[in-house]
Amino acid sequence: MTHTPGPWKLRGANIYTDAKDGTIITLAMIETSSDPWMKLTNPIEQSNACLMAAAPELLYELERITSLIGVVLAKSSVDINDLNLLYEFCKESQSTIFKAKGEETK
Repeated sequence: MTHTPGPWKLRGANIYTDAKDGTIITLAMIETSSDPWMKLTNPIEQSNACLMAAAPELLYELERITSLIGVVLAKSSVDINDLNLLYEFCKESQSTIFKAKGEETK
């Protein structure tokens, strides 16, 4: 199974991506009574939309960290370089987590 590649973007209630030809591909829309391009005012709807829009990046980060952990655990001994790389991956993943939660990058 595959999904539409990211990045997915969020504007109002509309989760979309840009096609190679520049057109907008709507992937999902949060059910709301307002115009789908207007800012969501319900905090729960906004949180859900942020999480959905970050899905491809969250999947990428999870696959990357899981792969590295598998490599590190398969070794008979772990060296400091492995731990430093894992630490860097975790730091880089934080911005994706903040995006999924609708927060500014910290």
